Parts: sequence; C-alpha cells; structure tokens
Amino acid sequence: MSDGKKPKLEAYYVKMANVIELARFAYTSRRLHPILLNKKGDSFILSVPGEKFDDFWILYLVSTEKRGEFCVYSPKNEDSVESCMLADSRIESHGYRMLNIPILEMDRDFLDQRKTDAADIKIIRVKEPGKLLKSYLIDIESSGGGMDRIYQFTHRGKRFIGLFWFKDALLYSEVREHYKSSFIRYNVENDILEESNAVMDTAAQLAVINLAEPFPFFMPE
Repeated sequence: MSDGKKPKLEAYYVKMANVIELARFAYTSRRLHPILLNKKGDSFILSVPGEKFDDFWILYLVSTEKRGEFCVYSPKNEDSVESCMLADSRIESHGYRMLNIPILEMDRDFLDQRKTDAADIKIIRVKEPGKLLKSYLIDIESSGGGMDRIYQFTHRGKRFIGLFWFKDALLYSEVREHYKSSFIRYNVENDILEESNAVMDTAAQLAVINLAEPFPFFMPE
C-alpha cells in the first residue's frame, strides 16, 4: 500500500568549465529557465537543470566568487562574439540579442539529492565524430531547424564529445582536437562542419558545451 509520498528524484551533478558555458547551455534550452544559486562558504554555486530521465535528472553547475541578480548573455554582441557577465541589474542592448537570465537564490541545498549509484542509461560509441555531428545537424534541420547542444569533456586523458539523441542513450565519440568555438553548423554544399564564436544565421546549429569533468555515468567502451 502506498504511503502517498512521491519517489525522490535524484540528480547527477556535472561541473561546467566556467560561467559562460552555463549561460550558453541555458540559451540552448527550449525554455529559458532561471539560474539557481546556492551559497557554499565564500563561494557561490550556479546551476541549471538539464536532461530529465525516468528516475533521475542532470544538474549542471559552476562555482564562482561573484554573485549577481542576472546572468547577462549575448550569443552575438557588437564584436560578433558571444559575451557573458554577472550583473546586479538588467542590461539592455540595442541591435543585438541580449538575454538577462534571472538568478534565483535558493534556501534549500540541492546537494542532498545527489545521485551516486549507476544509471540505467546506454553509452554508445560512434567511430567518426564528424559523421555523428553531421547526422545530428541534418536531423535537427529536417525537424524544422533550431539550436541544440553537444558536450565536450576529457576522460582519462582523452577528449570526447557526446550528445543525447535517443531516449536514455548518450552517443559519444573520441576527438583528436577539441572544438575551440562556441557553435557548429553543417555546410551541406561543401560537406564540412563550420565553427564560430558567435551564433550563426542558419537553420540548424549546435552549441558546444565544455564540461570540467565527464558525466558520472560515462563508461566508454
């Protein structure tokens, strides 16, 4: 007989490389959720909820010495690059898209929901990273276009990219050189992947999200 309590939904915690990665992640979300803030000693933990599965979800976070009321992010500023800053008030810019992402300070500590056991998620290796990205971008464009994301991280001295394409599955591939840009698109006519440090005018593109550590459930073949 049920006691009426809902099962606890735990989360894996994944650290991002810096604040701009967190802002770029928030920008790619289908809904622009606020950034959550928790104070930890003399530092602040900023976090954004990510992918949700049947019995767990992923929380992406970064530590910073500074706090603010807004994370002001522009995927393309007047210098044709993306920009990000923490601010105490809204900042408006004319002619360029600028997002003032609210930062909400939380009373409750999310760390008591950390998931530490194994996840029921498939880890699938794709031999050629270029083909993986091209195929994913073609799928995005055929579905009407838009923005999605890939993750870039290192594991035991090797660099990988990964993306959640199918249900409960992380597709990954090892890369020789890391992607230094923020956005990637597929040029079908020339059959090449093009990179940019600012959002591009195109039907489909991927944001590159750099992680400071691999996913806790990442077990490559």
